[in-house]
Amino acid sequence: VINLHVKSLTMSSCLLSWTYLHDDATRFLIEWSYLPSLSSTATWNNSVEVQAQDTSTSLHTYEYNISNLQDGGLFSFRLRVGNLHISNFTLSPTFMLNDVQLVPPPLPVSDLSVLSLGSESVILTWSNPSSSAVTLYQIKYKVGLLDYAAHGIPELAASPAGRNIMTVYNLDRGLLYSFKVFARNLNLMGYEQVGSNVVDAMPQMQPSSVLDLHVVGVTETSVQIAWSVNPFPPTRDYKVSWISGLFDVGNAQQISTTSLISNITNLTSETRVLVSVTAQNWNSLGIGSPQYIHVEPSPPPGVVSSLEIVSVTTVSVLLKFNVSELYLATKMRVMFKRADAADWSTFTELQCRNLPSDANSCPDQIQVTGLSQNLVYDFKLALRNDHIAGFQDLGKVVSAAPVDYPSLPVYNLKVLSTTTTQVLISFSVPTGLDSPFAFKARISSSSPPYLNETNEFTSTSLLITGLTVNTKYDVAIFGRNLNVKGFNLN
Repeated sequence: VINLHVKSLTMSSCLLSWTYLHDDATRFLIEWSYLPSLSSTATWNNSVEVQAQDTSTSLHTYEYNISNLQDGGLFSFRLRVGNLHISNFTLSPTFMLNDVQLVPPPLPVSDLSVLSLGSESVILTWSNPSSSAVTLYQIKYKVGLLDYAAHGIPELAASPAGRNIMTVYNLDRGLLYSFKVFARNLNLMGYEQVGSNVVDAMPQMQPSSVLDLHVVGVTETSVQIAWSVNPFPPTRDYKVSWISGLFDVGNAQQISTTSLISNITNLTSETRVLVSVTAQNWNSLGIGSPQYIHVEPSPPPGVVSSLEIVSVTTVSVLLKFNVSELYLATKMRVMFKRADAADWSTFTELQCRNLPSDANSCPDQIQVTGLSQNLVYDFKLALRNDHIAGFQDLGKVVSAAPVDYPSLPVYNLKVLSTTTTQVLISFSVPTGLDSPFAFKARISSSSPPYLNETNEFTSTSLLITGLTVNTKYDVAIFGRNLNVKGFNLN
């Protein structure tokens, strides 16, 4: 007897098939034994004798269905050949078929995936369904709205190792194919009808490069980046690589992700990191072009506490601050509002550098324009880098009003006292947003000729010294405010 095998089975029956190439057989003896486990010994306590002419399906090929077996059981079978010889079956060799499990139809495959692509082929891989016996697989595919079909793809025997790989050939380059795999075993039901999960693949098209690679935020030791990608050709996943150091030297590290965002941790604070993101799909030619970005984990910058008013015009205010306070800041926001308003929503934003370690390009003086004359404004500076804390805006607030130079002179100028060489004078200052706050005095005499101007002062009284006794002097007081025109010489 050759090719003794199970042709099909159910949960309680087994159809055996075999080939006997001679014409001297008139009957066959089939014996079987239920095995509680794989280590059990067959007892051969069940048998049936069948006539050759009753089991023949074609020349030299025979079949017999054994029914009423223990549901889902494990069995061993053996076959002997006999004819009318008086020895019965005792002289016949015994042909064995061990460890036949009566099984239900298999469960569908759940992890079909594309291993790689060729110019006109796709390599698929999947695992045998857990807790489900499978003997054969059939790959089917479709394009667009067509039905799934095998298209001449041969069946594949299930891998005993549990992982199956199959190449589908003769595909058209540039077409998007949808693939499923169907499983079967010896159960009479044949192939399960659900099929596996669907995977799509397009032969030979590599993924495009990622788009809009940017920093979402940083902390002192981590960086979060994000990107986008064209939906076609499809992308399987992304390789994120990074290397730390000023000159991009060191040990590179990488991770793979299917997300469009990645968090890189365990970095050194205030150290430049070069990050690349590369799109990957199943194409055997490799990957898309990598995109690069420099990032720098760091703490948030400090606040500006040195802000002061330098000067004004009728429509602008000039601010000044200590540029060293921009340490770690990459952006500066000049914020201003009317003094009687609560909202700081008006601002001008400056990019000082790309990374905290780059050289600063922001000036230490800033002109805020487009203001209304004779209105008081509040000003402050807010700093930020890529830290998730955002803008730091709790710094010093200064106030100023865009005004012209003083419109009114000082008044009530008078002499308080004299000596032989000095005079003490005082004056009053007009009120208003454009009133002066700094002064200078011009002292003159016609006989003998004398002319002198004092240094700038802020008091409303002045002791003039170095004068000559019994000489008449004229004293004029000039005032200025923050307007860039300086002193009003009227």
